[in-house]
Amino acid sequence: MFKLFLCIIAPLIFLTSCGDDLVDQTENIEKKGYFVVGLDDHFPPMGFRNEKNKIVGFDIDLAKAVAKDMGLKVHFKPVEWDSIILNLNKNNIDVIWNGLTITESRKEQIDFSPAYLDNHQIIIVPVSSRIRKISDFQDKVVGIQRGSTSEKAVMRNHELEDQLKECRKFDNNKLAIQALTEKEVDAVVVDEIFGRYYLRENPGQFIVLDEKLGSELYAVGMRKGDIIFQQMLNDSLKKIINSEVGDKISKKWFDKNILKK
Repeated sequence: MFKLFLCIIAPLIFLTSCGDDLVDQTENIEKKGYFVVGLDDHFPPMGFRNEKNKIVGFDIDLAKAVAKDMGLKVHFKPVEWDSIILNLNKNNIDVIWNGLTITESRKEQIDFSPAYLDNHQIIIVPVSSRIRKISDFQDKVVGIQRGSTSEKAVMRNHELEDQLKECRKFDNNKLAIQALTEKEVDAVVVDEIFGRYYLRENPGQFIVLDEKLGSELYAVGMRKGDIIFQQMLNDSLKKIINSEVGDKISKKWFDKNILKK
């Protein structure tokens, strides 16, 4: 199916864009027979390593289903999150598919699929903490993942940022949560999808504050110019989201269908 679509649409893209490179990346993916997903492999339930060191997760299952519908296979490549867009634009990976939030600054660098999940930024504290609202953060230390939208959410909330003693940055959310467990930070700001899954898997240790730091949308990040590949992936993603396959994947990881239709 991928090859047939490529043969039909490629001449049109060439005539309208006059950019050989725009077609070449899609053709390279077709020749390989697979596309490469870049991800942070410490981000459950979206993409992480299980007890057998195998990369699993909601986004992993969704990417596999979409790839199958496209007539392709998919490979997964762990990448440091703060350099993941650079890796995409250097062709080290073909897509970013790992709880990637749509932002205006990212739109300047990459293209996005239609959003497939709603998300928020939440604040997690230990059960024993006296922190219950943003006004309680005077001289506190907050942990975040470096280069994440959590970092931007803290910076946007001046009431929170102005009170903090420090905003400590970690390479991934797992390390930030570990620092919270070891009382190296007083709270952690994370994606709600990750945070609530982690709390479900580790009951009785942490609570989520009622106040949230804004809403956001998850989508697949793709290189600007890969027009054919983008259209194919977007069509297959929409198809899977509205199918029993998408419903089954969502219920597997979240106990209900939370896909954005």
